[in-house]
Amino acid sequence: MAIPPVATGLSVRLAGSAPTLAAALTVSAFNGGIAIGSLIGGQTLDSSLGETGPATVGVVMVALGLVPLVALAANRAGRSGTADTHHFDPCAAHAARA
Repeated sequence: MAIPPVATGLSVRLAGSAPTLAAALTVSAFNGGIAIGSLIGGQTLDSSLGETGPATVGVVMVALGLVPLVALAANRAGRSGTADTHHFDPCAAHAARA
């Protein structure tokens, strides 16, 4: 319940000259995901998985969602041994503006 408002806010902030379109597409994407997830979950009830079908599909979907997250974490961990070029020192930035 917390992700759609955050994602909509981020898309509106990054949308540039089309914030209304960005908000509409974000909400539409979430609604489409809900509809497709419900359809797949309903179809699994008629399969050989029976009553455990929706839970099984949910576990598979979560596992597939974790794959890019693990890949990003591994990529970031691999870069942590290099020089820290993305370090942001807010005090230095504030002093530079003054």
